[in-house]
Amino acid sequence: MTTEALPLVVDLDGTLVRSDTLVENWLRVIRYQPWTVFYTPLWILRGRAWLKNEVARRAELRPEHLPYHEELVAWLREQREAGREIHLATAANTRIAEPIAAHLGLFDRVFASTPDRNLKGAVKAEVLCSEFGRGRFVYAGNDRSDLVVWSESAAAVLVEAPPGVTRRVKGPVEARFSRESNRFRDMLRAMRLYQWVKNLLVFLPLVTSNGLLRASSLADALITFMAFSLLASGVYLVNDLFDLGADRQHPRKRNRPFASGRLPVVWGVIAGPLLMVVGIGTAMRLDPLVGAVLVGYAVMTLAYSAYLKTQPLVDVFTLAMLYTLRIVAGGIAVGEPASIWLLSFSSFFFLSLGFLKRYVEVAQLDPEGDRIHRRGYGRGEEDPLLVMGVASSFAASIVLALYVDSAIAESIYHNPDAVWGFVPLSLFWQMRMWLAAERGFVDDDPITYAAFDWVSALVILAGAGFYMAAVGITP
Repeated sequence: MTTEALPLVVDLDGTLVRSDTLVENWLRVIRYQPWTVFYTPLWILRGRAWLKNEVARRAELRPEHLPYHEELVAWLREQREAGREIHLATAANTRIAEPIAAHLGLFDRVFASTPDRNLKGAVKAEVLCSEFGRGRFVYAGNDRSDLVVWSESAAAVLVEAPPGVTRRVKGPVEARFSRESNRFRDMLRAMRLYQWVKNLLVFLPLVTSNGLLRASSLADALITFMAFSLLASGVYLVNDLFDLGADRQHPRKRNRPFASGRLPVVWGVIAGPLLMVVGIGTAMRLDPLVGAVLVGYAVMTLAYSAYLKTQPLVDVFTLAMLYTLRIVAGGIAVGEPASIWLLSFSSFFFLSLGFLKRYVEVAQLDPEGDRIHRRGYGRGEEDPLLVMGVASSFAASIVLALYVDSAIAESIYHNPDAVWGFVPLSLFWQMRMWLAAERGFVDDDPITYAAFDWVSALVILAGAGFYMAAVGITP
């Protein structure tokens, strides 16, 4: 008898599903029931089987939103159509396994963990041998714990198994599904390194105070930049973990590393808090007050992700505050506290960008939907957002014009008249961003769009020219 005629037994986590359902459901539980994080150690003390049962009992599983291994699922359907028996055997709790099996409609039987039995490794091998007989089934898995099961099977199906595991598999391999992505590259992508451009705002107090040539201040600003960048990347990882369900329903965000399953969620569970701690710790070593600002930024960002972004207007004002906090931290770090002029301009400027971000999301709303998922805006509200955003842009430009004509500008700049060039330049850039959004060129984040926009690059070069003229630097 060939192995293709034997029953095929398929693992769930990391094999059928490109994720860990236990970690995902635990994250979902603590997001909506945060007090359960204190129960987790007690559940672990009673054993992994009990932990899985308690998490599964509280989680709201949606099988249709999970990142399935599509190539494997297609192959399983072919095997099913050929008349082969297919079974699901997983260490996940039965409350998780059975809805997934029902959703896919591929399996003859489901073997899963119960409150008093963790169906993993040797336990799984024993159950399968008892059911089918030793060497009378084919097993599809991916993990080191599956080695003992493969040792009792007639053949193995390797699904994105690490090289160290693959080398230890003895016996024939019926099918092999290789990993196509690079996890290190996916991790960098999840950290959103391109978003670090936003943290350049910490240098703004140094620029406006004409202190760029002070080496010590420049070094402090650079340390603050790195601290903010590490913290922001950690927050992005944590947010992505908590937004897995929402991201998988989004046409573009479902391709993110965690949502798509290319990156194990446990990596984010470890790396997210670690990056946040390192970022805040770096800032604390520089200046405790800068560290306090970063703590406030982290708390506000997490609050925004958990709740504030669902509240209309509150979300946009929060975004503006998060941008402004970068400037505040930079000013403290270099000993040049941000002036009321700078804070006023940045507040209106980033308020405009916040409205622009929401305008784009409403404009790109799915034709079948009435409201943006987990946002406080819906179809038909583009015009109010546009009006409030454009008004904020003009308010920012007015503040900038008043600053240029102030005594502070006269005392700072060698040629204060050159600063006037920033007024039309700032207004031009903001109006162009709104026009680009209206024409559908801005996909999501306006700052990200601007980072790759050649006109924005020219605006930055022109601004650098005006700044050099204002401080008396000649080519």
